Amino acid sequence: MSFTEKNTDTQDRTRESIEDHTQLSNIPIPLDDNRSGSDTNSLSSSDSSIGHKTLNGTSSSTLNSEGINSDTDDLNSSAEGLLGDTKPKTLSFEHNAVVSGGDNKSVVPKKKGLTYVENLQNYHGETVDEKLISFITDSPVVMFSKSDCEFSKEATKIFTTLQACVYVVELDRMGGYGESILNAVKRISNLKTVPVIYINGTPIGGCTQLKALEASGELVRILRTGESDFLDHRQISDVVLFNDQDRPWEDLLMRPLFGFPDTLNNHVVRMKALLVFCIGVLGAVFWDSQAMHWVVAILLCDFLLTFLFGGTLSPLSSFSEIAVHRLPMQPVSGPPKQFAAFCGIIFTTTSTALFFGGSGGKTTNVIGATFCGLLAIAAGLESFLDFCLGCKFFGLLVRIGLIRKSVFKFHIHRNEETAQLWKSIHVKQEYPEAEKQTVSTASRETFRPDGIPLLTPAAYQYKVKEVDEWQHKFNVVRYVQIAYFMWPLALTSCAVAFFTTETTLPWIWQTIGVGAAGNFAMLLGLYVVRMVMYPRKVHKEWACSKRGPMFGLIFITVSLLSILLRHFTLTGGTIFAWIGVAAHLSMSIVIVARWIGRSHDWEHIDHTWLIVPVGNFITSAVLVSGDPEFFEFGLYLFGFALLMWLMLFAITLQKHITSANADERLRGNVFLWVASPAIASYAWTTISGTGMDLFSRVLFGFSIILLCCLLYTVFPMKVTLNGDTEKLSMSVHGVAFAINAVALTAISINTIDDTILSRWLAHVLLITGSWLTAVYSIQSIGSIIEKRLFRPEGKWGPFSAFNTLVHESIRGMSVKLMTLSEDPKACINPEFLQLLDLFERVHNVHAQQEDEFVFPTLHQYVPEHSVHAEDDHIQHREAFGLIGKIVRAGSQERADKAKGDSDAHFLLQTELRALVSDLKHHMDWEEQHLQPISRKYVPVQMQKTIVRQMWESVAASEWRVLVPVLIRYMPYHYQRVRWCRSLLWAMPERGEQIGLYLYHGLSDVYWAALLTDVPELAPRSRGWTQWWGWFRYY
Repeated sequence: MSFTEKNTDTQDRTRESIEDHTQLSNIPIPLDDNRSGSDTNSLSSSDSSIGHKTLNGTSSSTLNSEGINSDTDDLNSSAEGLLGDTKPKTLSFEHNAVVSGGDNKSVVPKKKGLTYVENLQNYHGETVDEKLISFITDSPVVMFSKSDCEFSKEATKIFTTLQACVYVVELDRMGGYGESILNAVKRISNLKTVPVIYINGTPIGGCTQLKALEASGELVRILRTGESDFLDHRQISDVVLFNDQDRPWEDLLMRPLFGFPDTLNNHVVRMKALLVFCIGVLGAVFWDSQAMHWVVAILLCDFLLTFLFGGTLSPLSSFSEIAVHRLPMQPVSGPPKQFAAFCGIIFTTTSTALFFGGSGGKTTNVIGATFCGLLAIAAGLESFLDFCLGCKFFGLLVRIGLIRKSVFKFHIHRNEETAQLWKSIHVKQEYPEAEKQTVSTASRETFRPDGIPLLTPAAYQYKVKEVDEWQHKFNVVRYVQIAYFMWPLALTSCAVAFFTTETTLPWIWQTIGVGAAGNFAMLLGLYVVRMVMYPRKVHKEWACSKRGPMFGLIFITVSLLSILLRHFTLTGGTIFAWIGVAAHLSMSIVIVARWIGRSHDWEHIDHTWLIVPVGNFITSAVLVSGDPEFFEFGLYLFGFALLMWLMLFAITLQKHITSANADERLRGNVFLWVASPAIASYAWTTISGTGMDLFSRVLFGFSIILLCCLLYTVFPMKVTLNGDTEKLSMSVHGVAFAINAVALTAISINTIDDTILSRWLAHVLLITGSWLTAVYSIQSIGSIIEKRLFRPEGKWGPFSAFNTLVHESIRGMSVKLMTLSEDPKACINPEFLQLLDLFERVHNVHAQQEDEFVFPTLHQYVPEHSVHAEDDHIQHREAFGLIGKIVRAGSQERADKAKGDSDAHFLLQTELRALVSDLKHHMDWEEQHLQPISRKYVPVQMQKTIVRQMWESVAASEWRVLVPVLIRYMPYHYQRVRWCRSLLWAMPERGEQIGLYLYHGLSDVYWAALLTDVPELAPRSRGWTQWWGWFRYY
């Protein structure tokens, strides 16, 4: 039947069903499987925006994404354009057709595919809105797009792959009439950007939402809903192999410059714009105020750091995140916002140059104030109207070809994942108190007369926790950690640096010092309470080879506070100094004795060991500066610290360059390398009393050059502090402390020998250290407000690669598998069958590895503890066999057109649902009852050996298929990075092999993102040795 010939009653019933249709939402978003790497059309432009409407105008759920706002194209508005006959240019897809409205009938394509609609003149209705409603209700799938919109191109690829019957209206190919249709679409759908997609009359959003539906399998189910099955069965390969010729990334793939993120939170962006608006207004009003000139200069630094690193180092962005933390994340594309930050740099640079570099007269100040006013206008539009001028200019640059359209590709593929990760971190959940389980090494039948298991001295204890409890449980006493004292140490070192400058503004160091003392007192009080309430947890930290030395942070902070306290009371400062000296020296003796008396391997060595010499350097300087009579004792402390630093620096450097840099939570501690020589230089100057001699200058020069080396690892190599983590790592305060330490020494040099170089070094280092201290303090406060601190640590190790992270992949595959199973034709659907095959292969490999390697290892510690899991594996294999029989029977019934088809489909869904449910309970049980045993009692070295054996037990041909599958179905990027890091932890020599499998099995976006955080994966392929640094051995 022609779509235009349906009677009015049918249209009315359709409209009523549309009005009553529930908006699709809460779709789980696993990893996108889009195979866009080989397409020469790179991605850019815009996606769906805020607030869907159903066709009757009622509001539905809000969805947002941003790139280039395609509806800003210069199209002439004209209602008469609906009657035009401009012929659109069609793309060269197979099965394409063009719908012409000249005979008052719409042409139904004979073959399923894309149908490009020329005009809407023959659809029912008098107004534009009525014709659009008629067109949407009469067509199974409708997409309003633009030919130059890369979001529309991405949606077109998805529909083309599915071979769905889609009616496409390319608004920019309708001459001057597209604007009228675009305005009508915006009124009906409440979407600001293209593409706008309707399926069965229901608005699903834009490209972002379409990709989410496609990745979860919901899209296939929706396209087959009802009587109209407008989706062809097609052969889809879930394991796609790419080669270099398939993916010319040098021309296609482009990310934001430097370290700017691909996706931002629009609420944070608009809140920051509000702050910039306020500063701009103040700068324009108080144009003759010297203080306001400095504020504008600080704003320039903020814009510059935002342009380079996003909001990571921006105080305004950190404040904005705190202000909007209760609002759900609203993803927007990062590149246009980076260009907007660049525009902010231009405005603030001009204003600052006029304020400080001009003649100082009224004219230059007024011109500078004018630029502040222009900046305020632009920021006000962004904040109040969500209208970004910089983004519009960026879109123009993309359209004229000055910027590659592929700059939006990462945002298109990962913005929903970013939003889901934000939600998983910020949505609070309540958990019951974990139940403590005690497992005896004796047999299960050994009980006391009262029925309680017999506990032996070697009994194993662990707590049964919810699978994701560590993400949400918040307790300021239970989960305060010794590493948190890095925060007050950074604050105190910053205050001491300002105190050493002998500034005429003492309120600066006094304010910072009071804040540091308050912060230190708060954390110390919480930790003392923890010692009383949870002594076992405190003892575990003290006994830990990595965290034990961090108890010195407390005593170092006390010693630095004594320097400030002496300004007010000499007695109090002396008492604090001796407390710090005695406590840290005692701790150093115990720690070093423990290093000598116990066997250690590379896994125990950490940069935190350098806290021992750093603390002794500081205490020696504090002691002698307070009373020169203790010169000899201070010299002994300095000599001990110097020798310890030289040895520990060599050891930790060797470990760092020869071992996998796996744990991103501790990477900030590497900056203790810089703090050690800097503090040694300061201490020797204080103790010797000879000023900055050759030895002091050598140490200081070493710290400066080493600081530059470490900064290079952050940018552009991005291997020191980079990595997606679930919460803020307090080790970042170690970076601020190290730079403050170098600044302290530079100030001392400048005081003794005032040269241009020393003066510039002192100023730059002091500003940098205080800036980082302020930014990380704001972020720490925000993390406390958002309850992202004082949570349990996410524990992981080599075993995680074949345990928790594989479970995440299985969970992701099961979600999509269950969705595809709802298709009545699932038994002959190639996509479902292939995913079912991969699902079974992943399970069988995982179960075999656990049965052969993991469970026998755990039996050595807790006999028969995992028998329950082994029995489950047998049942799961039987269930897979039964499902295979049902699928074969269903496919045969389909071939024979038997009546029993619905019975086979019902049995398939029933058995598959039971299997997925049982697998979920099985994996939860393993993570609750087996992981604590393996994590607490199986040594890391043994875990590495077992992981190596598990890898070698599977054929390389099987890994080539399964490795990309496991990565693709992990929901979050940090989990993919952690999976690779876990394997490299155990098998660093396998990095190129694993990378080769991923290179050929992942889309370009996810491969490039993974390679950024795990550069060891770079294979020996064309171009990668040059850009990613694969090193030859010969």
